[in-house]
Amino acid sequence: MPTLIRRLLFYAVTAFVAISVNFFLPHMMPGNPVQAMMASAGPSLDHRAVAALQAQFGIGTDQSLLSQYWSYWGSLLARQPGRVHLALP
Repeated sequence: MPTLIRRLLFYAVTAFVAISVNFFLPHMMPGNPVQAMMASAGPSLDHRAVAALQAQFGIGTDQSLLSQYWSYWGSLLARQPGRVHLALP
C-alpha cells in the first residue's frame, strides 16, 4: 500500500509541475501570440479582429499573473481547458 500512495503522490506532483510549466512558459516568452498570428495572416486582420484575439488570449487585461494562474487552474478543474489555436498551412 505505501508504494501505491508514493506513486499517486509522484503522479500528482508531476501533473502539477507540468500544468504550471504549461501556463508560465508562454507567459515568459517575448512578444504576444496575437502579433505572431498577425504576422502569419498578413495585413488582412482589422482592429476589431485584433481586439477580439487579445481579449480571447487575455492580453491587456488588468488581472495579475497570479490571478490568471488561479483562473487557469479553475478552468482546468471545471473541465473547460479552453480553445486550441492552430496555424494550418
